[in-house]
Amino acid sequence: MTTRGGRNCFACRRQHRRCGSECPLAPFFPLDQPQRFENARRLFGVSNILKILSGIDPALQPDAMRSIIYESDCRAHFPVEGCLAVIRHLLHQLRCAEIELAFLTNEIAHHRSQMEHVDYNQPRKTR
Repeated sequence: MTTRGGRNCFACRRQHRRCGSECPLAPFFPLDQPQRFENARRLFGVSNILKILSGIDPALQPDAMRSIIYESDCRAHFPVEGCLAVIRHLLHQLRCAEIELAFLTNEIAHHRSQMEHVDYNQPRKTR
């Protein structure tokens, strides 16, 4: 479906072009998400995005565009580090989870060793 003026993607609208059914950018830059296009345009440029898309297998183009969009959105949120900031945050979360797992594994081992020494045949002390 096209909108008024024959433009159905923000990339074509921003460049004042007619957007046809064969527009390679239309599936990735809808009119309702202009910031997505602006981020990608600032980081890569439209001509470079089109070169990337034309140089790869059409089956891989959606993955390439998702990568371009993700990287450009990261750069918009973290101007200095970009995707590296996200990777560092994820590594920190992974390290925290590993520490917690090691702690819980030790706790389970401790409780199991205590349970081995419990004699269930002796009556319990009541208060």
